[in-house]
Amino acid sequence: MYISKLEIIGFKSFATKTAMQFGNGITAVIGPNGCGKSNIVDAIRWVLGEQKTHLLRSEQMVDVIFSGSKNRKPLNYAEVTLTLHNDDGQLGIAYTDVQVGRRLYRDGSSEYLLNEVPVRLKDIQNLFVDTGMNTNAYSVIELRMVEEILNEDRNQRKLLFEEAAGINKYKSQRKSAQRKLDATKEDLARLEDIVYEIDNNVRSLKRQLGRYERYEGYAEELKKLEITRSQAQWYAYEDAIVPLEKQLSNKQIQNEETGKQLGIEEAMLDSYKKGSDEIEKEMQNVNDVLQEINEKINNESSRRLVWQEKIANAKRNKERLITEKEQARSRLQINTELKETLASQLGEDDPELVQMREELEAVRREFEDVQRIYGNASQKLDDLRGDVRDCQNRLAEIQQLTLRLRDQRKQLSHLQDEEIRRREELVLRSATQKDQVVSLKDGLKQIENKLDQANGTIGDSEKKHLELQNTIRELDQDILRQQSAFERNRNEAGFYRELVETLEGYQPGVKYVMRSMQHPGIRGVLADLLTVDKAYTAAVEIALGSAASYLVAEKKSDALDVIDALKEQQRGRVSIAPLDVIQKRVSPALENPYKDDNILTRAVDVVRAAKKDQLLIDYFLGDVLIVRSLRELSEDALRDDRFRYVTPEGDYMDRRAVL
Repeated sequence: MYISKLEIIGFKSFATKTAMQFGNGITAVIGPNGCGKSNIVDAIRWVLGEQKTHLLRSEQMVDVIFSGSKNRKPLNYAEVTLTLHNDDGQLGIAYTDVQVGRRLYRDGSSEYLLNEVPVRLKDIQNLFVDTGMNTNAYSVIELRMVEEILNEDRNQRKLLFEEAAGINKYKSQRKSAQRKLDATKEDLARLEDIVYEIDNNVRSLKRQLGRYERYEGYAEELKKLEITRSQAQWYAYEDAIVPLEKQLSNKQIQNEETGKQLGIEEAMLDSYKKGSDEIEKEMQNVNDVLQEINEKINNESSRRLVWQEKIANAKRNKERLITEKEQARSRLQINTELKETLASQLGEDDPELVQMREELEAVRREFEDVQRIYGNASQKLDDLRGDVRDCQNRLAEIQQLTLRLRDQRKQLSHLQDEEIRRREELVLRSATQKDQVVSLKDGLKQIENKLDQANGTIGDSEKKHLELQNTIRELDQDILRQQSAFERNRNEAGFYRELVETLEGYQPGVKYVMRSMQHPGIRGVLADLLTVDKAYTAAVEIALGSAASYLVAEKKSDALDVIDALKEQQRGRVSIAPLDVIQKRVSPALENPYKDDNILTRAVDVVRAAKKDQLLIDYFLGDVLIVRSLRELSEDALRDDRFRYVTPEGDYMDRRAVL
């Protein structure tokens, strides 16, 4: 295998595309200073994946891109392609010619190419492992590398010899395996926490499931009870409504009948009022007539006295007759008015009126024949006396009529009082019935309200039922999610349990001893015998270091038997801590001499083990203090070489102050 071709464009001083052919053998590149000979070596180193800018004689990676000159503009990218002739198959790839390319842009992005196919930097590095052509190999020998070969530092020569011997590939694989082992240890350290959390979640889910099942049963029972109660209330309300509706209907009918009766009574009362008004009018008329008759009687009495006086004096004084004539005229006028009044009050056909007219005519004739009065005075006086008797009889009749009218008025008053009483009774009865109707309506309204409440209760029950169903669906979904998480955690726990069972990450000797378990004196791996507080797991793991994978034996003889068996079976090596020897050497854990807030606790205070294994904690961790930060260690703590210091995150300083 040899380099057959090198193509450069935009890399350092190579502004234009430059291609160089190399043959099988030695090729020398010569030229004056500054012509770019070293840039060819840098290009080869760069295309092989060099990441250190100082080895490329640049401050930053983009400085390898051609930056321009007086006559040329700067380029935006640099590209180098190296062609290798792989006739011996040393590269481990089924191609005779292999092209390796690298391209870098001014924005900092880059890409690697293998036979013009984009690949990763790791792929390029793996391609050249143990071929002598990687960035740190001896294929590119500089002056400093010659000095490293000639000096007395064995480590520097060792690196070159290992590269030449081809063991770097295995060292790289070992580092990768070690990283995987460390990652596995970290996963195992977290496994217990995960399992603990899963167990807590499982117990919590079981409790939640039990509560949910009880809740579901109670909810179903509550739903049935509410439905039963609502149905019973519904039927009770229906049973109560029917007689109330009948009672209300009867009361309404009675109310209508009472209203009709009240209307009849009111009509009768109006009729009585009208009759009473007519009687009062008639009584008023009778009183008026009676007053007129009394006035007439008085007038007639006065007239009789006058006539008596006229008769007595007729013979003596003619002049007085003339005066009486005038008086007769006045009386005539009065009688005329009285006649008209009586005619309007008593009617034209009244016998008494006719008689009074006759008397009036007689008076008129007497007035006309005043001179003849003297002869007929006695006869006229008798007539007047008869008239007086008639008037007295008429007055008696009027008085009797007045008494009858008073009796009728009393009866009418009594009827009015009776009617008022009956009307009050009707009004009271109507008010009572109205109150009963109102009470029935209120009762019906209350029943309707209760019915509405029952319907609302049923609606609320249905709403609660829907809410319960939604809650049940949400709980089902939550349970499904929890079950999914539980399955995922269980699978993860199974994976880690499998790692534990297969002892992944342990040395072959430890695996053999733990799997065979033919040595009763072996108690197990040290890390498995200790229980650490969760917050300080990383700190204790770092403090234990490689001792975490030590086997623990009851006695030194048990440990030697295991070592002999491993040698005989050629199963590798192990480290074993015998308890009987440790018991003789172990000292009590050191007390913390510093009153410093930076020091959190002693390691022995956060680790627990069986009583028999307690001495292991003091032996391996008795000198470890867990601190908040290594930067904040006091001067006294830094000078004290009795202790080792570790942070909860895993930062560590040993007794020699090595970090």
